Amino acid sequence: MKWTTIKDYPNYQLTKCGKFRNKTTKRMLAAHIKSPKAQWLRIGLRKNGKRTKLMLHRVLYQTFIADIPENMTVDHIDGNKLNNDLDNLQLLTARESSKKGKRKKGKGGKYNSRIILNGEEILLGRFDTIAESEEVYYKAISMIDRGTTCEEIRRVLKTRQCRTCGERFLVEGTRRMQCIKCR
Repeated sequence: MKWTTIKDYPNYQLTKCGKFRNKTTKRMLAAHIKSPKAQWLRIGLRKNGKRTKLMLHRVLYQTFIADIPENMTVDHIDGNKLNNDLDNLQLLTARESSKKGKRKKGKGGKYNSRIILNGEEILLGRFDTIAESEEVYYKAISMIDRGTTCEEIRRVLKTRQCRTCGERFLVEGTRRMQCIKCR
């Protein structure tokens, strides 16, 4: 197993399969899941006394392949966010990456509309039909093409979670907190 020093973090080393360690002590370090929903592995690195948390797949790509351009994301080819082997990573545009997951049926037979922008998954809502799901999805994609941030996408599309059933729905003009079915 060949160890390579992580760019900008000279006290740490990484392998192509995603293992990392302290360079001085040779102690193996653990990656942690970012959040229960996102499932990406995150690593904590120290530099000049400051701790920084970074996404493991992005650090791997930057260490072994190249820097990640501004409008690009590192994608897991097999869709498994825990599989951080270098051979499982590819560079995609935000649009290409988000196309991979737009039509997934979730709980209760609903269609989840979601995008991934800069490594952050944005759930746009759960809809009864593919057409509804795609409408919101394509609005978000056109916003990404114009350089819109995650926060702006959430604000403009105004998806909310219903207080009663927990489903996401698109708010059109009003500030209601329940979906149409639960009103």
